[in-house]
Formats: sequence, structure tokens, C-alpha cells
Amino acid sequence: MPNIAKVLREEISRISRHEAKVAISPIRKSSARLRPDVADLKSRIATLEKDNKELQKQVATLIANQPKPVVQPEGRAWITGKGIKM
Repeated sequence: MPNIAKVLREEISRISRHEAKVAISPIRKSSARLRPDVADLKSRIATLEKDNKELQKQVATLIANQPKPVVQPEGRAWITGKGIKM
């Protein structure tokens, strides 16, 4: 005659594994559906960050190549026969 405590323990273990599997299966399915979406979003973010770096470099070169504004002296200027005095 088998040990009743051992049989009872094995049966409880078997039932608990089954219940855990039933409880986890919806989460496992939704997780499997989300994995490709996450991978796609990661690749899109990487592409956008790369494009952003390129645009920042272009803007920096445009700003560097932009002509400097001419500074107008403050005050009055007089035009005389000998030239312009400030």
C-alpha cells in the first residue's frame, strides 16, 4: 500500500501545475503578440534617432556657413567734404 501522504502531495503538485498553466496562458499569448510590435518600434526609434543626428549636423553646418550680420554703429554720422565722420 503506497504512502497516502506521498500520493496526496503528488496529486496536489499536479493540480497546482495545471492551475498555474491555465492562469499564465493568456499572459503568454499576449506577450507573444507584443514581441514583434516591440521589435518594430525599436527599429523605428533607431531610424528616427539616426535621421535626427543627420539633421542636427546639417543645421549646424547651415548656421556655421550663414553670413554674419553687419553691425551698424550706433550714433550719428555726418557727411562732410572730407568724408564721413561718426
